[in-house]
Amino acid sequence: MSIVLSALILAAPDAATLQAIESGQLDRAEELLLTQRERGVWDLDDQMTLAAVCLGKGDLECADYLYRESLKPAPRSALAFFGLAEIARIKGRMISAKKYYEEYLRSNLPGRSKAYDAIVVKRLADLAAAPAALTPRRPRAKPPSFQELSWAASRAAGYSFFPAILGGTLIAAVYNEQTNDEIGTVILGLGTGAALFGGGVAWGIDRVAKRRGYTGPFLKTAAAAVFVPLTIAGGGAFLLGTSDLPEDLIGPLATIGTISSVFLVPPYVYMQEMTPIE
Repeated sequence: MSIVLSALILAAPDAATLQAIESGQLDRAEELLLTQRERGVWDLDDQMTLAAVCLGKGDLECADYLYRESLKPAPRSALAFFGLAEIARIKGRMISAKKYYEEYLRSNLPGRSKAYDAIVVKRLADLAAAPAALTPRRPRAKPPSFQELSWAASRAAGYSFFPAILGGTLIAAVYNEQTNDEIGTVILGLGTGAALFGGGVAWGIDRVAKRRGYTGPFLKTAAAAVFVPLTIAGGGAFLLGTSDLPEDLIGPLATIGTISSVFLVPPYVYMQEMTPIE
């Protein structure tokens, strides 16, 4: 019989149940205990014995239910903490196991003894000797794809466009009211709007990446979201004024280039320096 099972059987079950347990016939012991429970002849010791039998069989779901049932409405046995700790340890949930072992040692409830205490102290020592087990590493998620970041940039651009216009206009109006500096008003208004727009696009990209556990250059991405479209728009305006190409062709080309650059360049800039978050 396992050390767990022998340690957890606190009560003295009836002769048939005890014989089944000692002979390793745990299915038979469970059947006898469940029959007893159905008859209403049941107490906390029987509950802990059945939980121990389930644990010995490897039926962790049954054992977990019985131990937790004994904690409601208030804990009644220290062995419930011991059993839940063992279940967590078997499942590899070492942080939970440590918590329940410590709950057991802090408890003054029935069920504690020197034998159980020794087991708990040994278990905690084993956990302390292998701290890496307490913080299991989860498999790292795949980094976001370019398409995902591009879609995030497009949504963020839509969200940021009107706030950028509104913010730039308000700042410019306030500044102009106080200084009457037309050049400074234009520069400040455009700069504020550009900062809000670029920051919004970079935030949208960064948010999607961080959900996957990755991070990248926020400021560079924001700058790309501002200056690349401005460069394309400026180039289109220059061509419009100096080229013989028809206006109805240059305008749409500049517009398409300006818009598409928001969806293409900032995600590309972000991905070049994107790294996992440690």
